[in-house]
Amino acid sequence: MVHDILPTDDVVQKRGIALVSKCSLCGMEAETTAHIFLQCSYSEDIWLFFCGCFNVSWKKAGTMPDFLKWWKRKHKSVCCKDAWIMGLLTLADHIWCERNSRRHDGKAIPARHLKQMILKYIQSAKPSTKGEVKTTTDLICCRKLGIPIQHFPPQSILEVFWCRPDVNWIKLNFDGSSRGNPGHARAGGIFRDHRGGILESYKIFMGVSEVFEAEVKGLMVGLMRARELGITCLWVETDSSAVAISIQQKKILWFALQRWIFLQPYLESITWKITHNFREANSIADYLVRDAAKTGISATNIDFPAHIKDLIRRDSEGRPNYRFD
Repeated sequence: MVHDILPTDDVVQKRGIALVSKCSLCGMEAETTAHIFLQCSYSEDIWLFFCGCFNVSWKKAGTMPDFLKWWKRKHKSVCCKDAWIMGLLTLADHIWCERNSRRHDGKAIPARHLKQMILKYIQSAKPSTKGEVKTTTDLICCRKLGIPIQHFPPQSILEVFWCRPDVNWIKLNFDGSSRGNPGHARAGGIFRDHRGGILESYKIFMGVSEVFEAEVKGLMVGLMRARELGITCLWVETDSSAVAISIQQKKILWFALQRWIFLQPYLESITWKITHNFREANSIADYLVRDAAKTGISATNIDFPAHIKDLIRRDSEGRPNYRFD
């Protein structure tokens, strides 16, 4: 059909075989590929019916390439995209089979029956509708096609807590990111005591680096600052499991190795640990990263806006954040 090699009358005539041509479906005009599939009144009735199920206005195309381009464009906007693609192949196949049945067997199926056969075929293929039924129009489309509506499983809601450190411990939450990977990088962190009070905070605007490098550099700055503050019991928390595992296994990449070696005497002299938590429990460090990106400057002892102070207070009170999986 696409390459115009089906044995329609015009193709046979081009091969030097003389015959009188008449469309086997409508009996009104000479048979060509374009006529059989696009211009014949019988075929057009089938296409109109199928497009109507999707609330799409049928566009009568002159050539097969134009028709296929139009069908492809509509695929981006219709509901039940699987059924739309199946429909192109299924309708063309049924129209061609009906043409052959009429020409060679003398058997004709009315258009209304062929429509039902096409719907049953598409229904038996069980095209996916998961996540595509969002409006009343989409719902009506599924009902017309007779396709069951598939729903995503309900999201589970997980309570995520920022846990306060023990007495005499200080907790460092840090984060890092880059706009692009690699891209302009930034990092930030906050130190809090066992009551949830702020001891220190920092944000860093870096050059171009990857996300993992930005996260590790944010950690190194935090550890250097902990050394300067004389912290002896340190709990480090990150929302990057890759960074946490890398530090726990002492697999330090080259860009942080010099600082890591410098920090070894300090780290060996204190009690410390690094753990992973979800991003929802790391919202303050995440804010510092976004603020560094927005302002383009590095700073310490950040003056937090009211809504971030409220988040810090919620953390100190042990109130949960929510994660949707």
